[in-house]
Amino acid sequence: AAAAAAAAKLLAQISGADAAKDRGNAYFKDRRWEEAVECYEEALRGSARDKEFAAVLHTNISAALRRVEARERDAVKHAGLAIEANPRYAKAFFRRGVLHYDAGRWSQSFEDFRKAQQLEPGLRGLDQWLRRGRHAARQGRDRKNHYRELGLLCECEQDEVKRKFRQKARECHPDKVRDAPPAERSAAEARFKAVGEAYEVLGS
Repeated sequence: AAAAAAAAKLLAQISGADAAKDRGNAYFKDRRWEEAVECYEEALRGSARDKEFAAVLHTNISAALRRVEARERDAVKHAGLAIEANPRYAKAFFRRGVLHYDAGRWSQSFEDFRKAQQLEPGLRGLDQWLRRGRHAARQGRDRKNHYRELGLLCECEQDEVKRKFRQKARECHPDKVRDAPPAERSAAEARFKAVGEAYEVLGS
């Protein structure tokens, strides 16, 4: 009787975790990132012993957090936890590679993309990112991260580029600090120039 009760409890936990993951996927599809994260975390609590399932959930959390402002570190952490749970899970390396790319860590990004390719050569979307990563890694420290300058992800649409440029240009316009000390004015001018340069590259 005790064994049957334990088995029933385990099945209920698995079923609950699957349902929470499905809800998370639905929220993710609707671009409700933080609600998706909550569901994936709920699923994690119900499936702690299943390492492969945990790797999928951590990877999903990482992908959702990438879309949430100021959650980059948490996104990278969850990608790392996914790799720790299942070192053979290609998508976890892929997700971490994308996060490294976002942050301008070009070499680390390319290394993760290559690892993902070794594990799963046909992984959807990987080839494009692998080319991006290879090109960026070759340029190294000389490469400017224009997307990060505008607070954008590199797969954004042109309308978003324009919107972010206007927002950033207003925020750091030198006229806002015309009465500030010279060092502060100089910093604002440099930032404004960098924002303009980023828009020239991305908005064309």
